[in-house]
Amino acid sequence: MKISIINNYPGFNKGNEALLNSILTSLNDKFPDAEFNVYTYDLELNYSIKKDYIRGIKVNFHRELGKIGINKKLIRTFLITVSLLLYRFPGNIKIFNGNGIKEFADSDLVISTGGDVLTEDYGPRSLYSCYLNILYGKLLKKPVVLYAESIGPFHNAINRRMSKIVLNKADLITLREELSEKNLKEIGVNDPIIKVTADSAFLLEPADENRIKEILNIEGPGIHPGPMIGFSVSSIISDYGFEGIENKSEKYEMYVRTISEAVDHITGKYDATVIFVPHVIHPRHDDRKVANDIKKHIKDISGCVLIEGDYKAEELKGIIGKCDLFIGSRMHSTIASTSMGVPTIALAYSQKMHGIIGKMLGQKKYVIDIKELDKDKLISKIDEAWSDRESIKKDLSARMEDVKNLSKQNAELVYGVMARLKKGI
Repeated sequence: MKISIINNYPGFNKGNEALLNSILTSLNDKFPDAEFNVYTYDLELNYSIKKDYIRGIKVNFHRELGKIGINKKLIRTFLITVSLLLYRFPGNIKIFNGNGIKEFADSDLVISTGGDVLTEDYGPRSLYSCYLNILYGKLLKKPVVLYAESIGPFHNAINRRMSKIVLNKADLITLREELSEKNLKEIGVNDPIIKVTADSAFLLEPADENRIKEILNIEGPGIHPGPMIGFSVSSIISDYGFEGIENKSEKYEMYVRTISEAVDHITGKYDATVIFVPHVIHPRHDDRKVANDIKKHIKDISGCVLIEGDYKAEELKGIIGKCDLFIGSRMHSTIASTSMGVPTIALAYSQKMHGIIGKMLGQKKYVIDIKELDKDKLISKIDEAWSDRESIKKDLSARMEDVKNLSKQNAELVYGVMARLKKGI
């Protein structure tokens, strides 16, 4: 069996790496003979050198197929579209057969999974590129599954209409939170099977204990005995907050200063080590740079550790699992922390944090919308979560088995769709 995975963002985003790894593992359990072809962005920066990506699973990486753009991107997308059209007809007339075109045309199943790429949040070009890739699958009459996605909301009338048309062509849509189900109903997406499940990254296994100790010895030899509080920071989250400020650079500076003041509070009050765990290391959006900008404003850096290396998603999850409290600006950093039973404060810029951490995990009290973030609110939540940390741990532990079972349902539902198609039902 051949499975094509589209709309996946690259390995420099460790959240998407966590998504991909857990999806591949889950699907491989259901389809042990499957060969996977993953279509991703910025291929050369990420997966091109990874031949043995996950041991025992056949994975090939290719550049994304359709991408709405100008000049060379537009020409390439046109050639791919024509080439895929030719695959609908018998014969061997192909004009553009490389870059994973044949592998896509030969696939038995197309899965779209990018976490939250099917939204207006990242602009129309990104959204329509994802829709184009979905339509390629339907063009070749393949079953198409949207796997554990957050979808919407859609406010623009054109986007709502386009989304209704494209998403109704899917065979199965699984969603990682209920807000997305509401968004789909609002725009009239009723044709596919739609199920609310959970993010697949809840199933990602952390690296083993010895490996985590090895990394911490390399990155943080000065970590002292006592509590450890983790941060995941982001260069883009400030764009969505601090509504009284128009300039993006000023918004970013406000975010940096807010986090630095929270760190000063933590190190002063709790005598804790503060560790910054990067979840995105793209040259243009590098969490390590943000952490270093924050470090410049911290009064006493002796209790701060900045993870500087490039580590796998499961390694970062293991590091986060060592924390006594975690404050996350990246979605999958908070999925890593909560799934490891770590009390978590989530800084939210979109519906996904509210739906997953807030509602599904019952941690609404500890989700701060970035529009409402300020120093006093963050410090107050840190103190509250610290005081209540044992109760939070018990609550997360009580919920996690059910959440992981929902995560497993994604692959089970895919298996059911393929079984019905095989029987001609």
